[in-house]
Amino acid sequence: MKRIDLAARYADSIIMLKEGKIYAKGKPEKVFTERNLSLVYDVEAKIGNHGDKVTITPIAKINH
Repeated sequence: MKRIDLAARYADSIIMLKEGKIYAKGKPEKVFTERNLSLVYDVEAKIGNHGDKVTITPIAKINH
């Protein structure tokens, strides 16, 4: 899924891949962390909650 914000909001379970291998799996609040998003997608993001749903707000692309 290209829209990870939608996946975070609507999925019950997430599998995050990095270079074709499972990097993290579980509930969105466990998988979508600022650290995981940075390491897997090279993005700085703020993670929050809206009710019982995870929200992701992108801040900047990380250049390595």
